[in-house]
Amino acid sequence: MLINGIMYDGGPAAIVPYLIGGPITTAAIVAGFVMVQPKQSKVLVLFGAYNGTLSETGLRWVNPFNYPRIPVSLRLRNFESGKNKVNDANGNPIEIAAIVVWRVTDTAEATFEVDNYKDFVAVQSEAAVRTLASRYAYDLKDSKDSAAVSLRANPTEVADMLQHEIQDRLNKAGVEVVEARISHLAYAQEIALPCCNANKPPPLWTRVRQSLKARWAWSKWHSINSLSVKSWSLTTSAEQRWFQTCWSFCVGNRMRNRW
Repeated sequence: MLINGIMYDGGPAAIVPYLIGGPITTAAIVAGFVMVQPKQSKVLVLFGAYNGTLSETGLRWVNPFNYPRIPVSLRLRNFESGKNKVNDANGNPIEIAAIVVWRVTDTAEATFEVDNYKDFVAVQSEAAVRTLASRYAYDLKDSKDSAAVSLRANPTEVADMLQHEIQDRLNKAGVEVVEARISHLAYAQEIALPCCNANKPPPLWTRVRQSLKARWAWSKWHSINSLSVKSWSLTTSAEQRWFQTCWSFCVGNRMRNRW
């Protein structure tokens, strides 16, 4: 039998291996091709064992039995933590959040040392932020040592310490921390609102009402039956302005009945 110019003397049975082996060989060759994008990599696994990382860009051919081929990105990534409520070194409740810039440097450790390296980065970064916040005071006025580092007064030093704190936790996952910085820092609401309200002066109408109440009690104690602006000796110009503002909206007996 003549096939492609080659004479086969074995009859039809002789070409069966070629008909079966040809497609299998072709499929194996095609299966070995893999495309690698820029800043991407492929972790190769051969029969359950790590068999290297393919990081060269372009169309590559590997052993067809290298399966699975796990994609791992080598690009820079951002992680922004939520607002964590913690106590600083003096026990004051504060809210703190951070932004971490990171990337994978060891694909084998990122793939096999941890279950999910993305979740690992998120959890360990938030843990590092909490640890750092509890180690220092929020402000210098809250610190007993005037030369101590505080979260608010030393942002550069705090950012460097935060980066090293996170890096120590992520070394086992093959991750490099490029940058870490505080994105949000404030007192918690339970102490921030009282502090703001304590420094905030009362509204004008509240001050007017308090002044008029005091004056009305004084006049009633002296058995004064009618309200008159002239009968009241206002001690300060501020009180005069308050009373005139109130008097412009009220008339005689209405003011007396109200207070």
